[in-house]
Amino acid sequence: MQLNHDHFPVLIFLVLFLGIAAVLLFIFSPTPPSAGSNISIDISVDKECTEGDTKNCVLDGCDGLIYCNDGKWSNCFIEKVCKPGSQKGCFEGCFGGYMTCNECGNGYEDCIYE
Repeated sequence: MQLNHDHFPVLIFLVLFLGIAAVLLFIFSPTPPSAGSNISIDISVDKECTEGDTKNCVLDGCDGLIYCNDGKWSNCFIEKVCKPGSQKGCFEGCFGGYMTCNECGNGYEDCIYE
């Protein structure tokens, strides 16, 4: 289909119609909430996490935690409570034994009674 001078009035009408429709949509679109309204907007889109949150993680086969600090997740952290392989005494009633620190250093294995 070729454009000729007979099509110009229709094209002008369409362009004007679309322009007026766009202006009307802009004028009558919903306005943002006014001050004092009960709408809250979360502006923390750049945060990965909320302060104080934790997640479980595994590092070198050991269970640990990831902590949220200043909106960013930390590296996996394993809280060491003992030196792997070290032993300490344990007692149940009159029976004594020892517990061995696990290979991760984050806890002791069950008590072995002698």
